[in-house]
Amino acid sequence: PPGTPVSALAQASHVPVPLPLAPTHLPAASSPHVIATRTWLQLHRLQELCGVGRKHDVAKHLYALAAGQIASLKSLDDASKPAVLLDLGTCDGRSTAPCFRECARHIRERDAGAHPPRPQRPVVAIFEDHRHNEWSPLLTRDLKHELGEGVFPLVSNTSFYEEVTAPGSVDLAFSNCAMHFLASSEPPGTFQKALRHVTADASLAEDAAAIAAFRATAAADWQRLLLCRAAELKPGGRLVVSSFAVDERTGFHWGHGGTGASIYHVLAECVQGLVRDGLLTSAEQRRATSPAYYRSLAEFTAPLDDPNSAVSRAGLVLASAEVRHFACPLRAELVAQRAAAAPVDAAAYAQTFVEMLRCVTSWEVVRAFGSGSGDEARPADERQRLVDRVYADFAARVEARPDDFSFDFVLCHMVIEKS
Repeated sequence: PPGTPVSALAQASHVPVPLPLAPTHLPAASSPHVIATRTWLQLHRLQELCGVGRKHDVAKHLYALAAGQIASLKSLDDASKPAVLLDLGTCDGRSTAPCFRECARHIRERDAGAHPPRPQRPVVAIFEDHRHNEWSPLLTRDLKHELGEGVFPLVSNTSFYEEVTAPGSVDLAFSNCAMHFLASSEPPGTFQKALRHVTADASLAEDAAAIAAFRATAAADWQRLLLCRAAELKPGGRLVVSSFAVDERTGFHWGHGGTGASIYHVLAECVQGLVRDGLLTSAEQRRATSPAYYRSLAEFTAPLDDPNSAVSRAGLVLASAEVRHFACPLRAELVAQRAAAAPVDAAAYAQTFVEMLRCVTSWEVVRAFGSGSGDEARPADERQRLVDRVYADFAARVEARPDDFSFDFVLCHMVIEKS
C-alpha cells in the first residue's frame, strides 16, 4: 500500500523486476542491451540508505542550492511567462519533487513580494531522464497533486546530451549525481583489472592509454552537455550541478574518502577473483570497465574559464564551483554505536552496505557477462550466480572489518548562468 515503509516492503517481497542498469544518458544509437536484475524496492532502498529525508541526505544540499537561486534569477523578471524548471537525470523523481515544490514556493514569494505584487504565474516542472530509465515509479504517481496548485509536471525521455527543451525556455535546470556518465554506452578504453578510471593503474600501458582516452572523451562530452544547456536556458537562467568528482588535493572520490578501503579497488578484486578461479575470462573482465568519469574541479571549470571556448561564446558564465565531501551515513551510525559502547552487528552492517553497493554498481559488474553472443553468451542463471558471488565476497570482507568500509561522497557543486 502507498506509504508502507520500505523496510516492511522488503520483508514482504523480493520479487525481482528487470531494470535497465546501463547509464541512463546514452544516445539511442549506442544504447546497450545490458541484462541484469534489480528490484524496484532496491531503488527506493538505496535512497533510504543514502539518507533521503535525513540529515545525511546529500541531495538536499543540491536542492537547497537550486531553490536558493530563485530570488536572484534575472530570467524570472518577466512575470508574463511561465517559470520553467528542469531536473536532468531524475531517475524515479522521488527526491526531485520536493525540490520542485520548494522552487515553486520561492517563485510565489518572489512574485508576491514584488512592487506592485505580481499575479501567480504557472510553473512548469520537467522530469528528464533517458528513455531506458525505469519510469514506472514516477509515472504511476499523482504528480500534479504532489507538486501543488499551479505547477504543471512534464516528463521527457530525451538524453541530457541533447537539447531537452525549446531554445531559451528554461529558467532553472539542476542535476544530482548523474553527469558522471559519458555519452556513449561503450567506454573509450578498457582497464586490465579496474572498473573505473579512478582505480586504474597508470603504470600499465593499457591503463594509461585508457585513462587518457577517458579524459579526452569526458572533456568533449562535458562541452557537448553544456552547449545543450546554453541553448535551453533563458538569458539570466541558471544551471545548478552536483556531480561525482575527484578531489585534486587528496585524490578522494566516491567510495574513497579517506576513512577506509577504496570501494572500487575492493570490488575489482572481487571480480578478479572470478578470473583467478577460471570462472571469468580476462576479456570478460575488461568488459566490466565502466563508461563513467569522475571529473576534477579543474576539468569541470575548464570550458567556463576559457573566454574563447565554445561554451563561453554560447553565453555560459561560471558563478561558483566547489568540491564538497559528505560522510557516509551508514558509517556515521556505526561510529555512533561504537562511541556509545553499543553492540555492533557486523553481519547486518555488511548486508546493508552491500545492498547499497549493489544498487550503485551492479550494472558495471553485469557488463562483464552481458556482451557475449553465440557460444560466449552465458545463461541468465549462470550470470546471476557469478554476480551474486562477487557481492558475497565483498560482504564477507565488510563483515570481517566493518570499520574499514565507508561510502563517502565527493561532489562538485556548480552554479552556471546564461548571460
